[in-house]
Amino acid sequence: MIAKDLGSYILLLTLVFSVLSIGVQATEYKVVNTEVNAEDILKHIENSDDFNLTNCPIVGELNLSKIELKTVPMTDLRIITSNISIEDSKFENKLDFSNVQFNNTVSFKRTFFNNSADFSYMNFNNSADFSYTNFNNSADFSYTNFNNSADFQDTDFFNSANFHDATFNKDANFIDARFWNDADFSNIYASHSADFNSAFFNNSALFSMTKFTNDANFMRTDFLKSVDFRDANFNKSVDFRDATFNKDANFSGAIINEFANFDGAIINDTSNFIGLNNPNKIKLTTNIPPLLNKSDEAKKAYDKETEISLQNLKVLKMEFPGSVTFGKDCLISETAKIGENVTFGDNCFVAHDVEIGNGCYFGSNVIIDHDIKIDHDNVVEDYVTIGHGCELGPFNVIEHNSVLGPYNIFDRYNVIGSYVILDSDVQFGSYNTVPLMEPINGISNISIENNVTFENFNTVDMKVQTGPYNHFGSYNRILENTSVGPL
Repeated sequence: MIAKDLGSYILLLTLVFSVLSIGVQATEYKVVNTEVNAEDILKHIENSDDFNLTNCPIVGELNLSKIELKTVPMTDLRIITSNISIEDSKFENKLDFSNVQFNNTVSFKRTFFNNSADFSYMNFNNSADFSYTNFNNSADFSYTNFNNSADFQDTDFFNSANFHDATFNKDANFIDARFWNDADFSNIYASHSADFNSAFFNNSALFSMTKFTNDANFMRTDFLKSVDFRDANFNKSVDFRDATFNKDANFSGAIINEFANFDGAIINDTSNFIGLNNPNKIKLTTNIPPLLNKSDEAKKAYDKETEISLQNLKVLKMEFPGSVTFGKDCLISETAKIGENVTFGDNCFVAHDVEIGNGCYFGSNVIIDHDIKIDHDNVVEDYVTIGHGCELGPFNVIEHNSVLGPYNIFDRYNVIGSYVILDSDVQFGSYNTVPLMEPINGISNISIENNVTFENFNTVDMKVQTGPYNHFGSYNRILENTSVGPL
């Protein structure tokens, strides 16, 4: 009888705890293809609801100081317990998540931040996913702790990117990230791998006083302006293989404890390497280029014990057909293949493994990322950026200030007007036209998101936005002020 009563009591307790656990489960707020007001998001955060937004324009300022949240003891950090997923969406107004602790997962994958985004003085206690995201205004992650994985792969920072004094306690992924304005990573602490493989820095890059306690990877990274590693601490190996240094690189006071590899790096002959000596007994191997010999610090680093591999370092002096014309201050990778009768304006950049056919014209300040094929007789005007993996057939025209995302494919006789933004994996057949226009408030009038296909003889008017995964056949016209959601 006692055993039977005890069993009944245990069963009752089990049911009670089950009911209680159900009662405390957060509800999920899920919205797809619908405009969402920032105030609605704030209410769900305040109620600790999980929320999942996909392909949603978000309007209104998202400022967490407007709601009541519990705080971390002895700090001003407000606690958010919701699982947050906002993907393929757009923030039209300011976002302020400063002084917040996220206890659960956060994903802003493939999202556009069209105004300033403040993620400073935060704790991400679970994974933070910002991959394939566009920051069209300033992005501030200063003094933020990433206590789990931080993913910024293939992300575009079109304005200043501020990560100074941030802490990365797990892997930091910046593979293929593009920084179009100043990037500040000074005094960061990275306890696991920090991966900047194939990243692109269009303006100054600041890594002074940064501490890499594990491997740091800058392989194939492009530094178009000055890069500052003063007093940085590389506790293990650092990889600069096939990196490009177009301006000065300052390593004064940097400590490299294991191995620094510069094999195949490209250094423009106007660049200057400073401070390659350090207290960790670095040895420079053979074939130091003449520009490094200008540095007394580099000379002093001979005959030390730890090896720094510079034997294949290449100064940019390639030979192309005599019919190729370059403007001032162009930087062309030695692996680029350029045909005849090709013209480049001033300040053009061509990354590694690019193929350019005969008769092409490139204006000034054109950026051509790596692994791109451009067929003959294309015209690319000033300030155009072509993302990696793109393929352009013959006789296409890309007008000024437009951006082609990665893996775009064009057949022939397409005209892309000025200030057009194409996301990744957009495909055009032949004879498609996107008209000429000027931007409104600095934001493109035409935005075509990822995995959109246009076949032949289509016309896209001004102020058109298309969501991802749409397919347009032939002989269509998309009228002005049209917004097409995802497929």
